[in-house]
Amino acid sequence: MNTKLEEVVAVLKNERHTEEQIEQILAEISKAAAVKFNAEMMANLTEEDLAAIDKCTVPEEANLMIREIFAKRSGKNADTVMDEIMTTFAEGFLNKYYEEKNKATQ
Repeated sequence: MNTKLEEVVAVLKNERHTEEQIEQILAEISKAAAVKFNAEMMANLTEEDLAAIDKCTVPEEANLMIREIFAKRSGKNADTVMDEIMTTFAEGFLNKYYEEKNKATQ
């Protein structure tokens, strides 16, 4: 698990959130990160790339092709990019969480 997500879990557990609440929050962070990640991946694909990807008969083959094209065009590893996005979203959650907590205690 991403270290910032681990921090989110630790903070929520410390604040006595239930496992269900923690899972829901992690799912929301993951969903938002996946949307951004997919947008970033798609931004690196051309019409020709999409046509070639559509010809793939197995989803895993298509995913591999997308990752290879992304790496070639962007110079970035897809897993690294996803980790960076997850970190950003987890940091955003923590910042908002602490901001709301500070408002509540003032």
